Amino acid sequence: MANIRVLAIFLLIALSTAERMAPKVGFAKWKALRELKRNTVICKSKRAGAWLQRLRKKKCLESTVLNAPPLCNKAIDIGITMERRTEDEWGLEKKFAEALINKFPVNHDMTHIGVIGFDQRTQLLFDFNKLLLSATYKEDMLKLIESWGPGNSNDTTRDKVIDRALELAGEKLFTEAGGARGYDQVLVLLTDGKQVSQSVPSPDTPAAPVARRLELQGVQIIVVGIGSPDPIELLEIAGAGVDNMEKYNNIFYLRDESILQSEVEKVAKRICEMTASDIHSV
Repeated sequence: MANIRVLAIFLLIALSTAERMAPKVGFAKWKALRELKRNTVICKSKRAGAWLQRLRKKKCLESTVLNAPPLCNKAIDIGITMERRTEDEWGLEKKFAEALINKFPVNHDMTHIGVIGFDQRTQLLFDFNKLLLSATYKEDMLKLIESWGPGNSNDTTRDKVIDRALELAGEKLFTEAGGARGYDQVLVLLTDGKQVSQSVPSPDTPAAPVARRLELQGVQIIVVGIGSPDPIELLEIAGAGVDNMEKYNNIFYLRDESILQSEVEKVAKRICEMTASDIHSV
């Protein structure tokens, strides 16, 4: 019994010491963290215990993305067209879109964002105009994307209308009515590239010709392969070939979340490279 009491006292002392030390170890840089708008100095601290790292991992990652400085300080009209797949892959696509948005100075005067989704149907989630009157423009669009439900585009018994999604971008997004301003225009298409039609064979309804028409409107196209993509279809949508070697640089692959941030950064840098550097910049 005496041994149990000694052990209990020892545990109480240890817990008390841990509680006193936690602020010193786990939150030693809390003041600096607040001043830096939740930078990741403390989030990545090796001195904090593993349990503390797990506890705050999500918030630290979220705040890092939201408060990171823009990678590309330009005024661009960026359309993001997303294949609405089932839950897991759709979640990855949304994370990609949100992280990409945070690489640009999204506000009323600089970069504007429009978003389209598709499976067997198309949906314009918002154009370049829809949220502009909001004082929290960027935050509102991120909330809309986050709350957007999955689709079923990877169900091969249903149509998948990549061509119609690109047509919608040309007709409703990259237009004056859709809020396009005459600045550089870029469409980022997330898809596996596999057009599906139950009534007409896929080769007879390709997305590539629609992509070329978009380019004639002045829209530059970046393709991000998701799921198990068809590389030939992605090449054709991007317009890459012997006569357009530069467009091979406009094709990316998002295999899983482990490469999410690196691919987002590559895409953002590519958008910055392919848009004008001498106008509309900070």
